Amino acid sequence: MRRTSGGFSRRPSEHGETRAQEELSRHRSLALGYALRRLPPVEHKYEVLDLGAACGETLRFYSDLPSKIFFADFFSELKSSAADPEEGLDGFVRACGDILPFPGRTRFDLINTWDLFNYLSLEEIGALGDYLARFSSEIAPLVTFIWIHGRIPAQPQRYAVLGEETVEHRPTSRSQTDGPRYKEPDLLRTLPGYRVTKSFLLRNGFQEYVLQPRPQSQIGGGSDWYISDPG
Repeated sequence: MRRTSGGFSRRPSEHGETRAQEELSRHRSLALGYALRRLPPVEHKYEVLDLGAACGETLRFYSDLPSKIFFADFFSELKSSAADPEEGLDGFVRACGDILPFPGRTRFDLINTWDLFNYLSLEEIGALGDYLARFSSEIAPLVTFIWIHGRIPAQPQRYAVLGEETVEHRPTSRSQTDGPRYKEPDLLRTLPGYRVTKSFLLRNGFQEYVLQPRPQSQIGGGSDWYISDPG
C-alpha cells in the first residue's frame, strides 16, 4: 500500500504501461462525480482510498482537493499473497489485513474500488466491505463499477481520474473471462452495512454504484436509479 499527499511524485505502474497506452478509453463517471460533489467540508485533508494501481493522473487530480490518497492494488496483491485458498473466507479476511494494514484511527472520506468487485465472490465482497467499513467515516461514499456484460476483461483494469467525471481505463489483459453480472440485490444482501445512494447505468457496460455506510438504526431503505449516457 502506498500513501501520498501534497506534492505527489509520479511513478509508473507495473501493469504494462506501453500496451495500456495503446488501448486507452474514457467514460463519464457519474458515480465518481456524484461522490466528489457530496464530500462534506472537513477540517483535515480528505483521505481517499484507491484499490487500484497507483496512477500519476489520479495523484494530480486529488492534489487539488486537497487530500491524502492511499493506493493499494488489491487484486494484484491478493493474487501474490501467501493466503492459502483452502482457508477459504478466513484466509481472505487475513489477506485484507495484510494488504490494507490501516491504523485503527484511520477514517477514509472516499473509497474507489473501481471494477474490483467483479473479480471477487459475493462472500469476499461482503468481507472486504465489512473490513473497509471499520476505516470509513460515517458517510464516506464507496464507488464501484459492476460489469453488466457476460464477458469481461480477465482481470481488473487500471483507472486514472482525469476530472471530476472523467475516468480513463487501461486494460491490463487482452484475455476475457465470464462475468458474474452482479445485480443490486446481490450487493445489498452481501453488504448489509451499506445502502445504495445512487446507481447509474452507462452505455459502456458499467453499472456504477455509490454506496454509503448504513446507519445502525436504519431499517430498509431504497436507492435512486438513473440511466445515463456516458457522453
